[in-house]
Amino acid sequence: MTDVEHNCGFQFATDNGIIVDKTGLTRFDADLLFEQYRNDFVKLVERDEEPEMCVWIDMKDEFDYHTKGSHWHYTDMVIRDGRMYELVY
Repeated sequence: MTDVEHNCGFQFATDNGIIVDKTGLTRFDADLLFEQYRNDFVKLVERDEEPEMCVWIDMKDEFDYHTKGSHWHYTDMVIRDGRMYELVY
């Protein structure tokens, strides 16, 4: 059995402050948190708030935020007919 690396983090914040900031996670656990907060993110965008959500990967320590695994920023999203879409540039 191989060791599972705990070198990922998850952050979810709004313009009002940080909601969640966790490090020392496996990629699986960080992705799970991303999915868990998906609906909260959509609701905040619908209310014209400014959320940002990110899974950080390959962290060397708890302060090493350099590589994004998944990332949503409110400026990259649009909601049409109750569904959220990511803008592609």
